[in-house]
Amino acid sequence: MLSGNKGVHVIVPLTPGHNWDTHKDFASRFAQALSAAEPDRFTATMSEAKR
Repeated sequence: MLSGNKGVHVIVPLTPGHNWDTHKDFASRFAQALSAAEPDRFTATMSEAKR
């Protein structure tokens, strides 16, 4: 999903029943894995300079 100046957002359906910290940890690790696998295409950093 594209949303203006925030880049591309990856949307993943999450299973109900987990708390916020569990979902936040998953999202963080997922973003880090994408950026590690293809650093020229993805970043896990929100700063505009690194996007």
